[in-house]
Amino acid sequence: VVSANAEIWIGEGTGGGSAGFLKWDDTNNYLYLGNSYGSAYNKNIVISSSGKVGIGTDSPSSYYADKLVVKCDSSENGITIASNSATDKNYIMFAVGTTLADRYKGQISYNHQTDTLAFATDSTEKLTISSGGNVGIGTGSTAPQNKLTIQTATDVRVGIYGGVGYSAIQSISDNNNVWKSLILDASDIEFRIQNVPKLSISSGGEATFTNRINIGSGTNHTEIEADGLYIRGSGNGF
Repeated sequence: VVSANAEIWIGEGTGGGSAGFLKWDDTNNYLYLGNSYGSAYNKNIVISSSGKVGIGTDSPSSYYADKLVVKCDSSENGITIASNSATDKNYIMFAVGTTLADRYKGQISYNHQTDTLAFATDSTEKLTISSGGNVGIGTGSTAPQNKLTIQTATDVRVGIYGGVGYSAIQSISDNNNVWKSLILDASDIEFRIQNVPKLSISSGGEATFTNRINIGSGTNHTEIEADGLYIRGSGNGF
């Protein structure tokens, strides 16, 4: 069919009823694929002369990233990537070429076997969200064992976790079975309880306590209290 605004209809008819159509819009240089029901005409898929595709919109070029635009028509709508089986891993890839790792420089992937969502840059996973909601940064294929786990070196991780009434930071191995050193490195360090400073360490190494220091526990302990200078020992203290 050769015409300025050619149409091909498949169905009950071009006026009323149900039908599908393929139409060339010579004014906008768009190819439409749509359907009609009664007097309503829906331009479901639009392809512009420059190859831009719109689904649910007839003006994909109105958007910033406009090579493929999907416009939702309700509050519960979107795009689905359906897996073939419960053990598959599905991807959205960002490529810079067609060979080797250039094909998947950036990735968003979902592993259905482990129910894990992962983000990759430079062809390597950098951030992982486990099925339990734990977040890992740089943890690779080893699952993050804390609510937030950061891989700081080979077999060394810093984790943030918590329980009923408390939060904690730990430094531990990848397999969660060997404790590692934890270093706080800053010009000054301050520790607070309920947002009240209790201990501060200056860059010069001075440690300032706002209350007494207890060394040991139970009946055998030593107290140092700063009110002038007050040192008291009990049990086997001094």
